[in-house]
Amino acid sequence: MGLDLLQCTYNQWVRFCCAVLFVAVVIGSSLAQTPTQALAFQTTALPSGNVDRSYSAMISMTGGAKPYRWAQTEGNLPPGIGLKNDSGALSGIPTENGTFRFKVSVTDTTGKTIVRDFVIEISDDLAIRWLKAPALNSNTLSGSVEVTNGSREVFDITVVVVAVNEVGKAFTLGYEHQQLVPTLRKEVRFSAALPNGHYIVHADAVAEVPRPKRITRVRLQTDGPITVDVNR
Repeated sequence: MGLDLLQCTYNQWVRFCCAVLFVAVVIGSSLAQTPTQALAFQTTALPSGNVDRSYSAMISMTGGAKPYRWAQTEGNLPPGIGLKNDSGALSGIPTENGTFRFKVSVTDTTGKTIVRDFVIEISDDLAIRWLKAPALNSNTLSGSVEVTNGSREVFDITVVVVAVNEVGKAFTLGYEHQQLVPTLRKEVRFSAALPNGHYIVHADAVAEVPRPKRITRVRLQTDGPITVDVNR
């Protein structure tokens, strides 16, 4: 009787082990047949930024097999901004304004690679351009610049236009100091009679934001010297 009981217990144990093995095989087979979520970009658009202001963004992914590797494959990132290949983080301080278009590829550990187009808009908090390029009338050099506040803050702005001759002596052509509200464009005219010489014209704009205290500077410069040769 003891042998029969032992035999019965053994058979039950074998059946139990077979049942466990069967369940494990079924579950493993089911998991193996479950498709992995396809690698995809979770980030579809990137925020805009401003010149000389800290920029930070992330190109996030879903699916595939981690870890991922990011790479810029075509186009140009804004100067001053870099892409981290191991995290997809974009960071830096932009140095130029404009619309920057580029492609980013992401590869997972299986070698699957996908590519997406991205755009980053960088605008100037403060911009300056020649509205009327410096020109001579006899010995009088005149023109105008346009300054723009592209931010959302009021600027305390100073504009100075000077002509610097070949020996480094500077002559003030124009000066203006005022507040410049957001999105406003302001023309600053300049004019002055100059002695004979060869002059490079500089137009400098300095904007100060009191809170938080921040100073932004931009400069224009003529491509070559302007010659005054009429004072005899």
